[in-house]
Amino acid sequence: MSSQHTLIMQKLSFNWLSFILLFGINNTLFAQLHQQPAVLKKTPEWKITADKKEVKVGDEVTLTLTSDIEKDWYMYSNDFDPNLGPIVAEITFDKNKTFALVGKAIPQGAKKHFEEIWNGNVSIFTGKAIFKQKVRILSAAPKIKINLYFQECSEVTGVCMPPFEQSYEVKDLFTVSATSQEAGKESAVGELNSDELAESLSEANAVEKTI
Repeated sequence: MSSQHTLIMQKLSFNWLSFILLFGINNTLFAQLHQQPAVLKKTPEWKITADKKEVKVGDEVTLTLTSDIEKDWYMYSNDFDPNLGPIVAEITFDKNKTFALVGKAIPQGAKKHFEEIWNGNVSIFTGKAIFKQKVRILSAAPKIKINLYFQECSEVTGVCMPPFEQSYEVKDLFTVSATSQEAGKESAVGELNSDELAESLSEANAVEKTI
């Protein structure tokens, strides 16, 4: 066998070996990527709790909003520049005269880091997202509706889900009683009604004696 023929066979063997290795690496990467979910397993949900069970009109209540985040996913918080690029979480409340917001929704445990793609610092949640919002109760029957707008992205593939829009009504978290001033007014009204009733009975008795 000539040296030229041997050289050709060596090149062919090297090319086939390179092809096999490249094919194997690509298949491994493909399999790894396919093992990672391209979408969330389920739609995120929020749990709302209050720091008090009983309040009076005029009191402040702290509402805590919590959402579990799936493994290898993260959620953008609301405490970084909204003009940077990523979708910043938004927590808004329908306006209603039965309550008033005290400050803004404050994230708990969000972590900030630099993202090259946005060329700036972002703030994200992993594992669990938590926000706290204070409200002042202005009525014995407050009507509180919370609206959330947020986005979750994969830490593995970089894929981001379309932003979620969800609304929740605050119900049965606490009971509201009247203030001492209002209670005094109700008591005064009750006494007045009692006096009026007694006067009416006296007048009725006087009429009967006259008859």
